[in-house]
Amino acid sequence: MKVDLKLNRDRDLDMASTHIPDTTMGGVTTSTTTAYATPPPTSTPTGPIDWGKRRDEVKAGFVHAMKEYKTHAFPHDKLLAVSGKFSDKFNGWGVTLLDSLDTMYIMGLHDDFEDALGFVGNLTFSMPQPPTPTSSTRSSATSAASSQHTHTPPPSYAQRLTWEAALVYV
Repeated sequence: MKVDLKLNRDRDLDMASTHIPDTTMGGVTTSTTTAYATPPPTSTPTGPIDWGKRRDEVKAGFVHAMKEYKTHAFPHDKLLAVSGKFSDKFNGWGVTLLDSLDTMYIMGLHDDFEDALGFVGNLTFSMPQPPTPTSSTRSSATSAASSQHTHTPPPSYAQRLTWEAALVYV
């Protein structure tokens, strides 16, 4: 099966709205509009890829995304990019932050990692009514526990996450 991916790069980039290019895949065309407080870092490779520069660009993109999440949605689960609001679709446990722990550590953002662990250490895993026991929520809590256990000496956060996540899903 051949997938045709067409990008329209002639869209206006505006401080309030970034238009993600139209994409045609398998005969279905989609167009998405995303709101940003500030536009994300961008680059278009024109020759051989400088992997050090690319690494820095990816890190800058991650830092930008986390800044926007912390500004507009923290401690909720996720940022709704178009409206700039938030969602607690995954029990309101700050899933974006939980999912980002290992990335912060790998990218060398150790201060952000330590700050995030402070949040994780105070999670109560309270259940909204009705609860949302999804595999995504389970994997986020497990990933956070694994990341903390792997990258930091005291096991208290990891043990707490593991125990409480197990209690929630028994």
